Parts: sequence; structure tokens; C-alpha cells
Amino acid sequence: MEISAEVRKTGSGKRGMVIIMVGFTNNILFISIVTQSVSTRNSLAWGFLILGVMGFVAEFLLPKHLEKKYRYIPLMIGISAWVMALQLWRELPIMRLLTPGLIIVYWLLILGSFLVWIRPMILPKKPVSLHEQTEAKTLTEIPPGEIGRVLYEGVSWAAYCENSGQAIAPNTKVYVSRRDGNTLIVIPKESLQLL
Repeated sequence: MEISAEVRKTGSGKRGMVIIMVGFTNNILFISIVTQSVSTRNSLAWGFLILGVMGFVAEFLLPKHLEKKYRYIPLMIGISAWVMALQLWRELPIMRLLTPGLIIVYWLLILGSFLVWIRPMILPKKPVSLHEQTEAKTLTEIPPGEIGRVLYEGVSWAAYCENSGQAIAPNTKVYVSRRDGNTLIVIPKESLQLL
């Protein structure tokens, strides 16, 4: 709990994350020292369970406006620690072969895989938006109220005219007013010049 209090004092950014990571590193060293002296897998499993709880608590106490590269790291530490605790309690064959030091290395490999493959899946993605009133060129005729094709930023898109009663000839310059799913809504350049 001292770690979260220090994070609140330091605010957001790299300094708070460094304090968290130092706290986790100290906890791992403590777990390895305790397990070497006690030499039971059960105590190591309890250590990973406590580390997992610390990761979950740290994730909820961290400020939500951290940089994107620091988001969800404590959560991944917690989940991977709980995976290790479960593996140790179930006494999987690989766990019987590993020494406590190698178990920690194995956990670090699981944590690395979570950070590389799972964390990017839950990070918020930037919404893709079109620039307002961008120029495009029709590839096919756009009949009134129907869909045709336009060339926008080097890619062929389905498009229809914003004025549903107007047809647009092929090779005509148009402006893209907005996007509706994978279909662009276009306005002929001549219509805009009349306004």
C-alpha cells in the first residue's frame, strides 16, 4: 500500500511507473528469498497470489491519464502472477522440474508474452476519421440514389451522392463530406460552386 501512496504523491508519468516497477521488483526478490529458505512451492504460489493482488490494486489506483505506453502494465503483472500461482497450486509437471529462480524466470516470460500480445488488444485504438470536405474522383457513374465507386486517397471506395436525386458522371471531381461505415457520401464539385 505504500507504493500506491507514493504514486499519488508523484502524480502521473514516468516517475510513478518507476516507483511501481521498483515495488514489484522488490516483491519478487522477497518472494525468491522466502521460497529459498522455506523451499516449498506453496509459499511461492502465495507470493504470486499476493503479487497479483498488488498488480490489480496498483492498476486501479494509478491515474487514468497516464501515457498509453504505461497503461495496463500492472494489470498484466497481476494476471500473469495469478496464472503462475494457479500453475504452482495445480502442480503442473513443468513446475516440479523448475527451481524457484527458474520459476521466476518462467513468470517473467509469461509476463513478457502478456505485455507483447494481450496488452495491445485491450489498449484503446485511435478512431479513424476522414478529413472534412476532401477531394476525390469518381471511377464509375453514381446513379441517383444508388452506389458507385470513387478514388479517395489512392483507394477505391463505394460512394453515393448526398443529394439522392442527383447523378454523378465518371471521372468527375467530388468532395467527400462524411463516411457511413465503408461508404463515402460525396458532393459533386459543381454543386458546391453553385452555392
